[in-house]
Amino acid sequence: GGSSLAAATAAAAAAAGVSPTAAAAAAAAAAECELLEVIAPGALAAAGCAGQRLLAAQVPEVELQATAAEMQRLLMMGRRQEALGVALAGQLWAPALILAYGSGEAKFHEVAASMAQRGLTRGTPLRCLALLLSKRPDLVHEPPLAPPNLLTAAVTPGAAAA
Repeated sequence: GGSSLAAATAAAAAAAGVSPTAAAAAAAAAAECELLEVIAPGALAAAGCAGQRLLAAQVPEVELQATAAEMQRLLMMGRRQEALGVALAGQLWAPALILAYGSGEAKFHEVAASMAQRGLTRGTPLRCLALLLSKRPDLVHEPPLAPPNLLTAAVTPGAAAA
């Protein structure tokens, strides 16, 4: 039904140990995505928020390899925080999360939030859950990537042609 995505998001958040308030926020975000899709079919797909597209644009392999080499070089010199900075800048999320984990809970949550913001598609339950688990529910309702007049264009005949 219409609330299946919202219910699934709330259930996943609850199963992950997220507070009921944060789980409700995730469900509300999913419901907003469902509502936009009803009002403006195809709008989420046009904005890059379609169901299958969970990951944001990926960094080219050659750049990932160069970033990994630089990160490794810094680690071998004992420069762990600089290596973490390189991993973050290059979007090497797995090594960044491992390095952050060793730097404490606050740093881990900061890196996890960055991964969610930069590595996952806006408007997806996966991104919402990642932000909630990184203790950043305030980022769940960031402005969408879609143009601000998308909803208006969907409900105002002829507005999209202007």
